[in-house]
Amino acid sequence: LKENFSHSHLPMLLCKEETIVDANGAARKLFPKLKENRTSVLLKRVIGIDTKEIFDKKTQPVRHKCQEKECLLFAERRKGGYTLVHIVDITLLSKQQESIRNQAQLDTLTKLPNRAKFNKALNEAIYRSQKNGQLFALTLFDIDKFKKINDTYGHDAGDAVLTELARLVHGLLRRNDMVARWGGEEFAILSPFTNEKEAYLLADRLRRQIASYPFSIVKHLSCSFGVTAYRAGDTADTIFKRADEALYESKQGGRNRVTLYA
Repeated sequence: LKENFSHSHLPMLLCKEETIVDANGAARKLFPKLKENRTSVLLKRVIGIDTKEIFDKKTQPVRHKCQEKECLLFAERRKGGYTLVHIVDITLLSKQQESIRNQAQLDTLTKLPNRAKFNKALNEAIYRSQKNGQLFALTLFDIDKFKKINDTYGHDAGDAVLTELARLVHGLLRRNDMVARWGGEEFAILSPFTNEKEAYLLADRLRRQIASYPFSIVKHLSCSFGVTAYRAGDTADTIFKRADEALYESKQGGRNRVTLYA
């Protein structure tokens, strides 16, 4: 045990009740308070967590941040009232898991939030509105005559247009707004603390900026917008239906325009 303890590359702390009586080299490296060969230090002072959370788990590891590292702490009971605390650094694994979770919520082409993430945010906004009366608006927009772009320049060019448009709109929105790729050439914007009039003005500003922007391949394009705001009793389906009908009216009215659902 002594040899494994001393030479282990994993941080290990030997405790008597709640006091550290020994620490291996990896643990001294991880915790500055132990670097000067100090022992007889309370475990709680070193790791910053109530020792009961570790000791009471017995066979289950406890997840905790140690010195800015994401770690798993595992307490192993030993003879004579000693406890050996194993510390496993899972920072890299945690970052990889977070990256995977984030990627699962992003559209692979535009890197905007995808439909699933937007739906989650929309339902949360509806809940807040029902509970606290917090206003929010929903805007749908799509690229006018996008099929013609694909037919003329090819699908790779169409993808490039979608990516460039996504980057442009994301940069033009306010900090609290969320824009997501809804599917194909259609996008959705969720605007917290925003009423119908404010959402209309925001959409019209986007429309004008898009129409005047020099895109790399097609040079110029336009978008049509449908705008609505939360109304009492709304579900995700009802508010989307209104925004979609407003978008359809913009298309039927000649494109490159914003329609506020009446």
